[in-house]
Amino acid sequence: MKQLIKLLTSIFTLLLVFNTMLSVSSSAKKPFSGKTFSVATSPNFPPFENKTVDSNGDSKIVGFDMDLLKKLSKDLGFKYKIKETDFTGLIGYLQSGRASLVISGMTATPERAKSVDFSKSYFNAKTAVLHKNNIKIKSGKDLKGLKVAAVFNTQYANQAKKLAAKVTTLDTGTLVAQDLWNGSVQAAMMDQTKAETLLKDHKGYSYYVFTNKELNLSTPNTFSIAFTKGKNKKLQAAINQKLKKYKKDGTLKKIAKKWMGTKVADYQ
Repeated sequence: MKQLIKLLTSIFTLLLVFNTMLSVSSSAKKPFSGKTFSVATSPNFPPFENKTVDSNGDSKIVGFDMDLLKKLSKDLGFKYKIKETDFTGLIGYLQSGRASLVISGMTATPERAKSVDFSKSYFNAKTAVLHKNNIKIKSGKDLKGLKVAAVFNTQYANQAKKLAAKVTTLDTGTLVAQDLWNGSVQAAMMDQTKAETLLKDHKGYSYYVFTNKELNLSTPNTFSIAFTKGKNKKLQAAINQKLKKYKKDGTLKKIAKKWMGTKVADYQ
């Protein structure tokens, strides 16, 4: 009887040790289990983030960035709460502590890097100008003197100005498109993927994709996740590791193909 009790005690101890090891291993794989982060986004930039209404009448934000966020959440173990704001208010959300990170098709410019920290890039973007077919744009030089709309405080607005366009800046991509549809401007600067999406519902328009040389870009234009300056370094490092993995294993290509098609996915 004593031997049986001793045997059962040994088995129980081994199971306890094994369970502890599994728990430690799981914690190591998902280092942010139990954590909840506020994530700011501007949901008017399809196909990266856009608010839709489902069959039950409930609104939700969908797109490339949301799928990436969901994947990071699953792999790192954290939960998140979405905070909505205009693109111009995103950095302010980080600085005021209302959000821990931003995922919203944001380019890691040197100017923005003075205020926030950035992850490694997760998307290779191309800049396009959307215009009516009766306006001929075959190079960056053709923007000179044209009335062009772009979202305020974005690379698109800055690039249009450098190409000598007469730039109107607006708070959201939706307003930029509306200005083009109603004839207030002759063209609109935006990401190629958004231009492609808008063309599906608007005939009589086309877009031109700029080369890096035309935009005077020494490096490819990319999107990154932003973090509060000097904080969340462990989260930033963990996300960087995952982004590196996602590039290598094809996860980013898969998400891009879902939202933008094979053509865009091929250069991710």
